[in-house]
Amino acid sequence: MCRESVKEFVRFVLAFCPINTRIVSTREVHNSFDKKVIGPDDSDFEEKPYQNVPVAARDNWQTTAVWLHEMFDKNKDPEPLFVLDLILKPGHLIPTYSTNPEEVVLKVLGVFDDGIEALQ
Repeated sequence: MCRESVKEFVRFVLAFCPINTRIVSTREVHNSFDKKVIGPDDSDFEEKPYQNVPVAARDNWQTTAVWLHEMFDKNKDPEPLFVLDLILKPGHLIPTYSTNPEEVVLKVLGVFDDGIEALQ
């Protein structure tokens, strides 16, 4: 694989990393992403299906199409790979993370492996 492809892939992955994180509590975290919102002028813009049909009037097919569009919408914020909460267990002096470090490493490596595979 050429060096330029790897650089492009890294730029793509970094676009999905938050640029700002505000931690309210271990249960509430707000991330800000520096991303371009896809609009009608973009070639990969997809209009939400059946937006002119009232929700109560949609049949099963239309409801499923709207649900699938929302699931794969290019403008939605990505789901986090893992949650890192610090937990202080009773009787312990040092807090531990809620997610094992091995799991974090495996998920990050999985994302990069999928990207490298897609580029081949």
